[in-house]
Amino acid sequence: MSAEQSPLVAIMMPSMNHERFVVEAVESVFAQGYGNLLFQEA
Repeated sequence: MSAEQSPLVAIMMPSMNHERFVVEAVESVFAQGYGNLLFQEA
């Protein structure tokens, strides 16, 4: 199934007082095999 056919998955990532983990967490989200993602840092 292509990304256009897959349901959109929204990801919200709270990051209060965890700055040192933000890059690793974002990379982890985008390393997933699912392609139709909406990412927003909260």
